[in-house]
Amino acid sequence: MTLFHALHQAGHTIVLITHDDQVAKEAERKIHIRDGKVREVEA
Repeated sequence: MTLFHALHQAGHTIVLITHDDQVAKEAERKIHIRDGKVREVEA
């Protein structure tokens, strides 16, 4: 995760797909796809 944070701070866009809630909690923005529906999760 340290590498992802460093890349993000350097201005890179990171797309990370996970089922791990602990990993997802570190994201600045979260998009959920469930039953074919896409929605952004409010912080």
